[in-house]
Amino acid sequence: MATALSNLLALLALDNSSYLDGLTSSKAASDSFADKLSNAGGAIVVGGLSVAAAAITAVGVAAWDAGNTMDDAMDTIAVATGATGPALDGLREDFEAVFTSVPTDSATAADAIGILNSRLDLTGPALQNIAKPLLEATRILGGDITTNAEAFTRVMGDWNLPTEKAAGSLDALFVAAQQTGAPLDQLMERVVQYGAPMRNFGFDFNEAAAILATFEAQGVNTEIVMGGLRTAQGKFITQGRDMKTGLWETVDAIKNAESSTDALAIATEVFGAKAAGDMFDTIRSGKFDVDALVQTMLNADGAIMEAGAATADWGEKWTMFKNKITTALAPIGEKMMEGVGKAMDSVVAIFERPDVQAGLTRFVEMIGSFITKAVEYIPVLIDGF
Repeated sequence: MATALSNLLALLALDNSSYLDGLTSSKAASDSFADKLSNAGGAIVVGGLSVAAAAITAVGVAAWDAGNTMDDAMDTIAVATGATGPALDGLREDFEAVFTSVPTDSATAADAIGILNSRLDLTGPALQNIAKPLLEATRILGGDITTNAEAFTRVMGDWNLPTEKAAGSLDALFVAAQQTGAPLDQLMERVVQYGAPMRNFGFDFNEAAAILATFEAQGVNTEIVMGGLRTAQGKFITQGRDMKTGLWETVDAIKNAESSTDALAIATEVFGAKAAGDMFDTIRSGKFDVDALVQTMLNADGAIMEAGAATADWGEKWTMFKNKITTALAPIGEKMMEGVGKAMDSVVAIFERPDVQAGLTRFVEMIGSFITKAVEYIPVLIDGF
C-alpha cells in the first residue's frame, strides 16, 4: 500500500497534466450545470414575479374602476337626495344591498335609490324592499327606471298607500301588466290620472288597477269612459244614490237589456250622449268584468322577485357576481383615489408658489421669444432653399 501511494505521488509530481485536465473538465461541467440551473431558477423567479406583478396591477386597475363606479353612484344619490355625512353613509349601505342583490348596473340602482329616498323619505329595509322589485320589474317588463320610480311614488301618494304595503302594491301592478299586456309605466300613469273618479265610485286600488289595465290592453278610450263616469257621478249625487251601487245597477241593466237599442238608451241616459257608445261597448263586451284579475292581484305578493329568480340565467348571475366584486374592491379604489387626490393637491400647491409661477413665466417668455425668432427666419430659409 505504501509503495503504491509513493508511486502515485511521484507520478503526480512528475506529470500531473492528466489529473489537472480531469479536474478542469469536471469544473467546466459543474459550472455549466450550475449556470443552467441558475438560469432556469432565474427564469422561474422572474416569471413568478411577472405573474405576481401582473396580478397586482390587474387588482389595482379593477379596484380603481370599482372606486370610480362607487363614487359616481354616490354622487348621483347625493345630488338626488341632498344627503351628506351619516345620512349618505346609510344610503350607501342601501345602495350596496340593492346593487348586489339584483342584476342591474350601478347607475340604474343609484337612480332608483335616489328617487325613492327623496320622494318617500325611506331608508334601510323599507327602501330596499321597494327598490329591488322595482328594478326587477323594469328589467323584466322593460321601460326606464327613472320613469317607473317616479310613477310609482306618484301612485303611492295619490292612493295614500302605506309604505309597508308598497311592495305588495307594486307586485299587484306587475301582475296586472303581465296578465293584460298593458305597459307598466302607462298603467301607473293611468292609476294616478283616474284615481279620483275611481275612488269616488268606491273602487279600491286593486279593482281600479285591474279595470284600467284591461281598458289599456283592450283599446278602450279611457278618457271618454271616464268622462261618462263623471257624468253619471253628477246624476247619482243629484238622485241621492250610492255611486258604486248606481254604477253596477246600470251595468247590469245594459247587459240584460232586451236589445242593443234599449241598452244604448240606458247608456245615453246615465253616461251622456258623448260617452254612451263607448260605455255601451265597454259594458256589453265584458271589459268591466275583472274579478278574476283582481283575485290574482290579491295573491301577487312576491311575484316580481319570483319572476326575477325564474328569469335569471347565467348572464344575470354574472352581473350580480360582478356587482359584488365591485362593492368589495371599491374601498381599495377609493383609498387609491384619495392618495392620488392628496398628491395632486401637493402638485397644485407647488405650482401656485410665487417662485414656481415666476419660473414658468420666464420659461413661457423664452419659448415665445424662440418661436418669434424662428418665424422671422422662415423667409430666409425659404430663400435659401
